[in-house]
Formats: sequence, C-alpha cells, structure tokens
Amino acid sequence: MTAGGGWAAPQPAAQGRIYDLGYQPYEGPRQGRRRALVTLFRTGLKRAWGLGRPFRAKIAPWLLAAIALLPALIALGIAALIAEELSPYRYENYYGVIARIILLFCTVVAPELLCPDQRQRVLALYFSRGITRLDYVGARLAALVTALLLMCLSPQVFLFLGNTFVVDDVFDYLTDNLDILPRILGAALLISLYFSSIALAVAAHTNRRVWAAGGFIALMLVSTAVVSSVFATLENEPSKYLTLLAFSEAPIIATNVIFEAEPNSLAEATGLSPNLWLFASLAYTAAAIAILVRRYLKLHP
Repeated sequence: MTAGGGWAAPQPAAQGRIYDLGYQPYEGPRQGRRRALVTLFRTGLKRAWGLGRPFRAKIAPWLLAAIALLPALIALGIAALIAEELSPYRYENYYGVIARIILLFCTVVAPELLCPDQRQRVLALYFSRGITRLDYVGARLAALVTALLLMCLSPQVFLFLGNTFVVDDVFDYLTDNLDILPRILGAALLISLYFSSIALAVAAHTNRRVWAAGGFIALMLVSTAVVSSVFATLENEPSKYLTLLAFSEAPIIATNVIFEAEPNSLAEATGLSPNLWLFASLAYTAAAIAILVRRYLKLHP
C-alpha cells in the first residue's frame, strides 16, 4: 500500500541468467591407480630436491649432495698426483665418511614429504580417489629412497669413473674392480632403505616439520651416544649387545659384510659379527616400515 492509500504495483521477479562459460565434461581416458601412484612418486621426488619450489627449498638438499661429492674429488686428486692406494677415501669406507651427510639429508627431506600433506589436510582428497593408504606410503617411501640413492651412488660412480681414467691401464682396472659395482649398489640400497624408512616413520607422527626433523636426528644420535657410553663404561657382555641399538652406526657397520671390509672402531671394540649388524639393520628397517604403515592405516585425515 502506498502513502496515498492505494496498492503498489508488484515488482517484477528477478530473472536468472545462464552464461555459457565453455565448461566441458572430461571425456578422455581414465588413467587410474597406476598414474596416481606415478604422480605421487614423481611429486615426492621433486619435493625432495626442491624442484618446482622456491630457491630456498633447493639449498639444503643440493648443498648436502655437493658436500657428499667432496671426498670423491679429494680421492681422485690423490690418485692422480700420488696413488689410489694412499687415498683415505675408498669404496668400502665411503658411506661411513658421508654418514652424517646422509643423516642430515633425511632430516631435511623426510618431513617435507609427509608433514605438509597432514598439515594442509589433503590426505582425505588423496584417499577419496583410486589410491589406498598403502599406495601413499609406498610412493612416498620410494621417492625418499630414490632421492637418497642418487646422493649415495653419485660420488661412488664418480669415483669409479675417475679412477678408471686416472690409471695407466684402463682395461686392467675395470677387470680387477668391476665386482665392486654390485657391492656399491647393494650397500647404497641398504643404507637408503634403512634411513628413509626410519625418517618417514618418525615424520608420520607429526604435522610439524621441526618436530619431525628433531625427533629423527635425536633418535639417531642420542641412541648411538648413550649405548656407546654405556659400553665404554661397563665393557661387559650385555653392554656389548646393547651397542646394536646404535641406530646411526648399524647400517654403516653392516656394509662391511657387503664389501668384506675391516670393521670400524665401534664394531671392532665390541667384537660383534658384522652379520649381526646386518641382521639388526634389516630388522630395524622392517620395523620402521611396519610402524609407518600402521600409522597411516589408523590415521584419520
């Protein structure tokens, strides 16, 4: 009703409009679970090396990889100027030389593969598609193992090729040392699986990268320091077997079996068989993978 007492004319109803934005339904092939797994693996590997990310994300992994290559350069310089036999860096002890670099690499990279997905709550999106929780764990573990393999194998391969061209008789060197290549690969696989599985098992229990990194490095270094101190103090039979809990040393000592090399100081002091260290390393790897799988099977994204 208007102010003059009459009835107001009804207002016309708002009319909707349809705009053709050109959206089309996807009619291409559905690539399925295999493509999803490959994508998870590829993105994990790129994230490990900081590819496709800001420059600051590339600094730590590439710097650590460069540091891991330095002993190989020094060894080649000694081989070229003096003799390969006088070099302190050899195939059988190289992983022991760069053990701390490997630890730092896993400390930096492992949280990057798992923590952001939990923190940003994208796991529900992953699991709503064709992949399972085991697929996710397997793809992320494979990405870290591959990244660590690249860092472990690159200096060894560089050292082998460099020594091949430094010596006078290339054919004789290849004939005498060709059997070292499968040993290098086997040791690198053992170390990569060991550290990758434990680092991811720790990172899976938090969405904060700082906590994941701190937890892993503490587990590795504190365990070794504690059991080594106990053994040095007591030097009895139980403390000798307690050194098997030196998590940062176990896979390095286990590679003595693969290279048939002399044990390092801790293994020599305890007198434990290298085969026992190898068994312990494999057992810790299996346990870490089981913990990682169990965590994601029970995780509510």
